[in-house]
Amino acid sequence: MIRAAPFLLAVAAFVVACGGDGVPGEAATDVAAATSEVIRGPVTLRVRFEPKEARLSDEPTLTISASAPEDIEVELPPFGDNVGSFLVRGYSTPLPDVAGGVRTTRQIYRLEPTVAGKQTLTGVSIRFRQGENANWRTIEADPVHVVVRTLHGDEVPRLAALKPAAGPVALPEPPSEPVWPWIAGMVALFVLAGAWLLHRLRRRGDHAPIELTPQQRAEREFAALLRDDPLARGELQTFYVELTGIVRRYIERTVGLRAPERTTDEFLRDMRGHPAFPQDRQERLRAFLESADLVKFAAMSPAPDEIDAAVARAKAFVGIGIAPAPVGDAAGVVE
Repeated sequence: MIRAAPFLLAVAAFVVACGGDGVPGEAATDVAAATSEVIRGPVTLRVRFEPKEARLSDEPTLTISASAPEDIEVELPPFGDNVGSFLVRGYSTPLPDVAGGVRTTRQIYRLEPTVAGKQTLTGVSIRFRQGENANWRTIEADPVHVVVRTLHGDEVPRLAALKPAAGPVALPEPPSEPVWPWIAGMVALFVLAGAWLLHRLRRRGDHAPIELTPQQRAEREFAALLRDDPLARGELQTFYVELTGIVRRYIERTVGLRAPERTTDEFLRDMRGHPAFPQDRQERLRAFLESADLVKFAAMSPAPDEIDAAVARAKAFVGIGIAPAPVGDAAGVVE
């Protein structure tokens, strides 16, 4: 899998806005999101990160957009597996919007925070040129400081907030009435509570959830992907990210390789010598992942029948399991 460009090492809360031809300006006001806008000549770079004060439990959204006349070529940053300390859980590139001779292209990331506290983030940059023989020009934003909060925010216990020790408490007076009725009532209450708890435990046992196998979990993920149908929204890269993610998670659940967090090259290197991956299976899996990378990162647009074939082969790979026994051509290879 292609690694993220240097700008993706930090575009999470994002940049201080700039104005004019690369000259710093005033940031736009937005109570819900952190935004920035940089203008150089006819090109405008906008960055939006929301919510602007993210917590570890949030899934913030990062949107990078570039607007320029249609005769200007704009190069947005390449896709990566992470954005600084944020993991990328979803990625899409909607179709460009064209209005009044100006074309706007966007990249949308769905992120997962992994580290709380203050972080120093570098800027995000794009390139553009007018004509194939023209020199590339760069728009780059300044680095900013980002804060990711924990579930409890800044409410940390402090010694100064402790109250002093309480004074002595007087013992209650001995009861003047017989206590056996109270004892009998407590015994009856405990018996009823025990009977109710036993009944609940029995009912829970009758409806205990069934543990799914890795193959069953993969089948559910396939069904969810096809039901969500990102292809109908024109999100081809998102579809292939999720498709390869299902196969990678299946491998992790069956043989223990940390497939989801590895690039394609790193995963294939870890796979060498593993007893669950003989040479022929390694070649099939390599062809499947590298073919999907061409769609995700090289903007290749497969035909509908090629997309259907990729889904069928991914399902076949999951269906046969991962075992050292040799298999036929139904190994999930994207030709």
